[in-house]
Amino acid sequence: MPGTIGVVRPITRTHTLFEGTVSTTPTPSHKVYVGEYSECTVFVENSQDVEVQLTFEVSPDGENWFVLRSDEKTKVGPNSKKIFALIDRIAYFRVTSKALAQPTRGQVVIKLTGSTLM
Repeated sequence: MPGTIGVVRPITRTHTLFEGTVSTTPTPSHKVYVGEYSECTVFVENSQDVEVQLTFEVSPDGENWFVLRSDEKTKVGPNSKKIFALIDRIAYFRVTSKALAQPTRGQVVIKLTGSTLM
């Protein structure tokens, strides 16, 4: 009797971390638990007329935050989009955003998509 091979399909969830205007004051996003995901992708859309600096932060408990990355590569130019692969998945994740000048229009949308095999 031949064996049966099942199909494993990933479960994917998308979380909106932030949606709104980013000013020159650092603004943290919502936190999301990412420990259950095997893959995470961060999608950023900046329709503001200024560059935005992103700081990726992780936390083991959702309270104490540590900088994972904040450099030239995490800047998002005006009217542009970027995608980041999140390899280090330490329990909780958030993004703190700061505009490099005061925006006059537009908004920033940050989403995280996580996938896991069940």
